[in-house]
Amino acid sequence: MAPFAAAPTVKELVLKMLGPAADVLGERLANNVKRCFDRSDQMVAEARVTAIAPEPRLLLPLVQAASIAEDETLQEMFAALLANARIPDAITVRPSLISILSQMAPDEAVLFRQLAVLTNDITNFQMGINTFPQPMREPMISAEQTKHMQRLTDALPLIDKESDSERGNRMQTCLLILEGLRLVEYKAIHPKDPVGIPMMTHLGWTLFNASTPPTPKN
Repeated sequence: MAPFAAAPTVKELVLKMLGPAADVLGERLANNVKRCFDRSDQMVAEARVTAIAPEPRLLLPLVQAASIAEDETLQEMFAALLANARIPDAITVRPSLISILSQMAPDEAVLFRQLAVLTNDITNFQMGINTFPQPMREPMISAEQTKHMQRLTDALPLIDKESDSERGNRMQTCLLILEGLRLVEYKAIHPKDPVGIPMMTHLGWTLFNASTPPTPKN
């Protein structure tokens, strides 16, 4: 017996969609979609809710996007989008979020997820910094900025034989792309800092929440 009624219907629909085009799409793309739906099933079951069929305007672009997503991070994010789209009264999944996520490379997706953690940490830091005397704040803020960028660099997936300068350039490229997608913006945590550090935007948080597995219901 299936854990929820809608899942077999949705899966069957997708398999029918892929079946006639198997020669074109190939087994590899079909397997990518199957992994996405299987993981979505698991997320919905873990959330202990009854799933519904997603709207066609979400289902069709999700199938297309998931078929070419082979990276683990991207697969997980697409599966979470699908899971949230199948849960009544859950986080709103907009068609544009699927499009935005589809434009991410694997390393950009990893940095995006890490930026959510770092943005929360910076917010907590900003809330606590005012408890310290003024002369202590500037060096503490400078140290926090340095730590923020180092943690971001450390999160970037390694590439064999890539030099430190090449790694740094790749990270800046990833950040520029995420900024262009309006998911990231540079914010100063010190009035004298003209550049700021990369942090999540409102749109970034919207995509992050929609591409995170649903929270289990009590």
